[in-house]
Amino acid sequence: MAPDALRRASPWLWSLFVSGHLAQGGTSNVPWCAPLPGRSYGNHVLLVERDALSHLPLPAGSSHDAGDWDMDGDVDVVVGDASGSLHYFENLGDNLAERSGRDSPFHSVRVPGLAVPRLVDWDGDGDLDLLVGAEDGQVYFYQRIDEHALLDRGPVYSALSGPFGFSVVDWDGDGDLDLIACGDSPKLRYFERSAPEELVELTGLANPFAGFQVHKQDEACHIHTADWDGDGDADFMYVGENLRYFSRTARGTLVQRQLHLNPFYDLQRRDVNLQQLSFVDWNGDGALDIIVNNVQSNSSLRLFVRERVLQGLVEGEWAGPHGLAEPGGVARFYVPCAVDWDGDGDIDLLVGCSNGTVDYYERTSQGLVHRQGGANPFDGIMSNVVAVPRAVDWDGDGDMDLLLSGFHADGDEDASVRFFERLKDGSLIERVGLENPLHDFVADGEMLVVPRPIDWDSDGDVDFLVAGASGQIRYFKRLDDGSLQERLGAENPFDGVDVGLGSAVEVADWDGDGQLDILVGTHRGRVRFFRQLENQSFLELTGDLNPLARVKTVRARFSVMPYVADWDSDGDSDFLAGVFTGDFSGVLVFNRGHCSQHDWCLSRGFTKGTSDTCSCILGYDLKDCSGCDESYFSAPPAATLSRECLPCPGAEDGFVCSRRGHCQDDATALRSLQGSRQSRLQLATITGNGSCACNPPFSGDGCENGECPPGQQYAQEELFMCQPCYPGWFKAKPGNIEQCKICEAGHFSSRFGSAVCSRCRSPYFRSVVDLTRTSCDFAAINIPIAIGVVLCSILLVLLLPWMFCPTVPLADVRLQPAGVTISTTGRHWLLDNRLARVSFRHTEVPWLDQGSYTVKLVSERQLLLCDKQGNAVATDTDTSCGTLHFWPCHSARMTGTFGVPFTCWMLLLWGCLAGILYMANIWQESHGFYATYLELFMMCIGALAALGFSCWRQRALKHTDLQRDLCSFERQLQDLHHNPQRSCPRGQERGITAGQLWDFFIFWQSYICSRNMYYVVSNMVKPLTRHRKVSYVELAGSCCLQWFVSHYWGTPFCHFIGTVRKHAETLSDPSPVSWMLASYWVCSFANNQWRVDEEVGFSWDQSSFYLALRSGTCIGTVMVFDNDALPLTRSWCLFELLQTAELSRNNPRFVGLQICTPSGVMSLGHRCMTHVLAREPAGRRLVVPYIYICRYRIYRKHLQKFFSSNI
Repeated sequence: MAPDALRRASPWLWSLFVSGHLAQGGTSNVPWCAPLPGRSYGNHVLLVERDALSHLPLPAGSSHDAGDWDMDGDVDVVVGDASGSLHYFENLGDNLAERSGRDSPFHSVRVPGLAVPRLVDWDGDGDLDLLVGAEDGQVYFYQRIDEHALLDRGPVYSALSGPFGFSVVDWDGDGDLDLIACGDSPKLRYFERSAPEELVELTGLANPFAGFQVHKQDEACHIHTADWDGDGDADFMYVGENLRYFSRTARGTLVQRQLHLNPFYDLQRRDVNLQQLSFVDWNGDGALDIIVNNVQSNSSLRLFVRERVLQGLVEGEWAGPHGLAEPGGVARFYVPCAVDWDGDGDIDLLVGCSNGTVDYYERTSQGLVHRQGGANPFDGIMSNVVAVPRAVDWDGDGDMDLLLSGFHADGDEDASVRFFERLKDGSLIERVGLENPLHDFVADGEMLVVPRPIDWDSDGDVDFLVAGASGQIRYFKRLDDGSLQERLGAENPFDGVDVGLGSAVEVADWDGDGQLDILVGTHRGRVRFFRQLENQSFLELTGDLNPLARVKTVRARFSVMPYVADWDSDGDSDFLAGVFTGDFSGVLVFNRGHCSQHDWCLSRGFTKGTSDTCSCILGYDLKDCSGCDESYFSAPPAATLSRECLPCPGAEDGFVCSRRGHCQDDATALRSLQGSRQSRLQLATITGNGSCACNPPFSGDGCENGECPPGQQYAQEELFMCQPCYPGWFKAKPGNIEQCKICEAGHFSSRFGSAVCSRCRSPYFRSVVDLTRTSCDFAAINIPIAIGVVLCSILLVLLLPWMFCPTVPLADVRLQPAGVTISTTGRHWLLDNRLARVSFRHTEVPWLDQGSYTVKLVSERQLLLCDKQGNAVATDTDTSCGTLHFWPCHSARMTGTFGVPFTCWMLLLWGCLAGILYMANIWQESHGFYATYLELFMMCIGALAALGFSCWRQRALKHTDLQRDLCSFERQLQDLHHNPQRSCPRGQERGITAGQLWDFFIFWQSYICSRNMYYVVSNMVKPLTRHRKVSYVELAGSCCLQWFVSHYWGTPFCHFIGTVRKHAETLSDPSPVSWMLASYWVCSFANNQWRVDEEVGFSWDQSSFYLALRSGTCIGTVMVFDNDALPLTRSWCLFELLQTAELSRNNPRFVGLQICTPSGVMSLGHRCMTHVLAREPAGRRLVVPYIYICRYRIYRKHLQKFFSSNI
């Protein structure tokens, strides 16, 4: 049979013929390896000429294009002639018919010279428009209005070097058509469509065809674009002396494919003129075909369609389980079933095992993964015999169900076929009994039940095949009710086909002729092939004609278990076989032959397995190694438009830019455009320049110069850089060798990049460096230091008064048997066996205030008054006021506590304070001795606290019991007399009642005891009248005097009060209180003790004594007598007696003198006045001259008579 006849009769036999011819070394045809998506291999294809267009004669200079102009689903042809007109050939299905005149949609098209048509959707409205290249260098645009009407829009381009030199395609993938045109320099010009009617030329490296070179500058330029390899991107064909094919890479750039990698290489070898091409899917198989014509001479159109060259099977490879056939004496059988069980689009593997289980191998990106346990969807499904699984959508619900049958390894029959329905959740449930749709199947003595479910009669439901016991194929047709009915005899389409005993049957369209063939696995380890002919009979092909002759196993001990599936997803059927040879058993996969895509990785890497992803050599990236890796940039395109990747400085040594900066590589250039609206094809022209952007302070082409400044160390993270020292670290000198060091003890750095660490020393408080040495914080030791400083300061300041003339308030001074005993308000702190020099102030005892004495310790609150020699003073003294002052030199040495002088305590406290500060400096590792502001502040706080305490203590000590009682008594007086008289005239108005005197005595008797008037005036009267500076009667409330009291101040006050009360009671009525109303003038209460000189006057007749006696209201004089008649020893008393005598003589109302004691009023007795002497200086000054005058006057006898009569 002739080759053309064989090709027309059987494409499959033609493929076998071509394959055999190639295997025998024939050179008439060179197939092209058409790539398969996602694979590193492909299928061989040839461009085979068809005569569908041979009846269309074309004159020289003609051109053409093809497309579905009338939108009826087939390809029409448009031919341009040398006169500038177009001819339209409509495809009627079985032939092409020319439409002329008004029937031609192009009848109105006329261009200057040769017309080169291009059918494209230029305006993007979804239908084809017409572009026509003309000899005047312009491309004219005719917009389609309807099928038979075109609107001339004028030229869209006006710089063609020839009418054939343009192509229209969406090159950059942005959705609109761009224009590629031939030029002079550059040879190829690219115009991007930026607006519906605007083309912008891209020049330089932005031109995707930059660097393209031609072999001859004067050769004709024909350019074509089409997605020939089916990868979704337009490829480029340039026809000069020959056709140069450029495919698009994964990056989007172009690379020239030469020799057998050029899909048109076979046609060029056959001298087919390819200057004028059009690319169309003529036969509707999804692959582009070509239509060519010879521009140079009269010819006809020639159609070349793509046809695949089928290959035989290659050597089998193990898949899934395999290994020793009988490990441990136990035979292993494996029955394969290849199906997309998990619905992810790839083929998984189900394997029936000799132990009755079904193993599941899931296809993943890493290959087959054996799922076990709960991950195996068939976990728990068991058979008593070797399991034979078959997956099919038996119930028509869209998912795979499981048929499970088997055989006994020892020959026992098991005719059952179990049915497992797949539920919506993916689980399997076995249907038994009448629910099993295969219950109609009855075994006929078959030892081996290998079911094959398939829709044999093409009625839409699944039928059932199985090899019978006698070697025939049993056929069970699926009826409308879902039951199975076995067809016998002539109704069995396999009647007469003998597959042999113990065989396993598989059905598939192996030869691709649209008819199902039969593949039979035999027990001899062979696979028989029965081809179905057009009359539905079967012809067994044997020998070399058996396409499965390559499938064979050595020393097979059991039938081959066949299964057909597209295992490698390359579009054709592959063969899987479960084999058992006695030595090995497992599943073998025999792939249908394919071709390797040579130079798929552009000679820059190699593929791994069947994936189309390459492992690229250094410097290259992307799946086909068309891109540049990190640290590499694209060189200008070569003549083949491929781009070599050049290393950045230092990249080949692994030190890109000395690892001190970033290289401006392709990846960096692309990252800079992230977020921009540019397609992958537009980004293909974006490249780096290989320069280094150095990190400061480095410089140079490769960043080789520079060193890190102080505070920064030479370190590597992603790159070598000058990294600032972390807080707590420092670097003092510049350089790239020295590293940052941690701050020394007591130093810190709080910021990045420190060249020096600061000393942790704050003038405000003690500071401590934290563990990271990044901050100088408040130290906890400040608290105990502050407490210690405060305590020392308080004690020091408290002791300071005892170092410099301490003052001790007096509580009482009186004469006791041991001598004058001094009682202090608080502790006097005098140490034992010490004789301290002291002085007194404000005691109201003149000799005590004016002298200097010493004291000895009696108790912690009592001292014994001594003279300078240490002898006890025995002078009668009574006072409860004033202060005691130690001499400074004596207080420093002789006062203290616990037997230690305060001087020593002061030194000890100063030492403690200095020790605290010294230890604080030692702890802080400070150089020198200093105190912080906090410590100074705490010293001030302690001092102020001590001063406050001292002031409070002094004030508290001054508030003795006497002082508190004085205040209380003064308040009582104020309550009784809300408006005391500010000033009362001397004389008769300054009287005081006996009741007032008695109240005064009762209140103060605990203090007065046996003390005299001197004590009372100094300690009670004067303190009470201190604020107002008045007499006591003015403060307590005065009255008109009745009696003048003459008394001696040295008389005990209790004796005085008792005498006055007795006198008042004697003169008063029997009423118990009437005596209290008797009023008296008592000098100590009537005279203003703060203005004694005014009270005494400058002469005796101006004294308050005289004025009181001569007031006119005075009815008598009461002289308070004691046992020694001491009043008569006082000059003022004698003066008062003389005035009393004169009043008695001259004033009949004047009662005269009444001498009184606490027992009553005396009426007898006498004493010579010449024996009375004055004691007080003021009295002697005023009274004594008056007495001597009276002695010689005539009144002398009367005075003697007065005394004689009253004493």
